[in-house]
Amino acid sequence: MGKKRPKIYQDGETFEYKGRTLRVRIESDDHVSAPWKEDDGHGVVLDWQRTLSEDEAKAQGLWLLNSERGSARYYDARASLALAIKDCWGLGKSMSAKRRAVKRDFDYLYGWCNDQWSYVGIVGETVDGKENESLWGIESNAHEHIAETVQELAATLHARLPEVGAAEYSLTPVQRSTIVTGLKTVAREGNSDLTDYEIQQLCNYLQAEA
Repeated sequence: MGKKRPKIYQDGETFEYKGRTLRVRIESDDHVSAPWKEDDGHGVVLDWQRTLSEDEAKAQGLWLLNSERGSARYYDARASLALAIKDCWGLGKSMSAKRRAVKRDFDYLYGWCNDQWSYVGIVGETVDGKENESLWGIESNAHEHIAETVQELAATLHARLPEVGAAEYSLTPVQRSTIVTGLKTVAREGNSDLTDYEIQQLCNYLQAEA
């Protein structure tokens, strides 16, 4: 049996967690910089420079990450391969394994540079938006990690909120007063399975909580 595909959450989607309806928001995390600056284990990325011709880039061992208005950002494949050998990237010690590891790193960074993925924040919140838990700096295409994060945030949020059916549906003072009036009317008419004492106790409780 193949591995079960992770749930892919959409921004604003609601879901159920232990009898409680919650909502997930997915927001751009603008406080995270480029992945090669945030994390170790990446190859050498050059700062923006003039766009080179294909022959120039090839001669220098540079791979184009992205370009904009005559400027370009390059991945130094030669320097990155030397780093891969030094730091033992990839599986196996062969040169082909190191080259594959460099290519995977380039593809990963290329995706970020060309908006194929970005860093996001995952927010789990109550449907009224008053309570929430969040985690930031998550890769937008890491669907399994996002699904796990949503459940973890839901668990944390659920644990610190009042029990379902209690505070979520608490009565306002006006509602309590209305119920007290109704109970007293029932008591006068004798149309209830409750005793007069039980009705009076309910009225006292509701009035005290109002």
